[in-house]
Amino acid sequence: APLRGRNVILSSICPQVYGLYVVKLALALVLSGGVQQIDESGTKIRGESHMLLVGDPGTGKSQFLKYAAKVVPRSVLTTGIGSTSAGLTVTAVREGGEWQLEA
Repeated sequence: APLRGRNVILSSICPQVYGLYVVKLALALVLSGGVQQIDESGTKIRGESHMLLVGDPGTGKSQFLKYAAKVVPRSVLTTGIGSTSAGLTVTAVREGGEWQLEA
């Protein structure tokens, strides 16, 4: 029963995409944001997270990103050519059997 309530909330996030509750949960956590912290030396630690969606074509990545851009006024949505010219690309590198992303 508790998960039913969670699924009702997640169903309202990007409703044009059916299912994919794990992605919707991740998006909900990113949209809810975090709390800025200041350590002992006075350094500010940003509370907001970034989200990188990687997947096969036709899995709803663009719909999720467009939904997030509508909900959060300070969001920045970049895809395709704009991402490359702005320097917002990463490379997947395999080292020692593990995959890592490098900016």
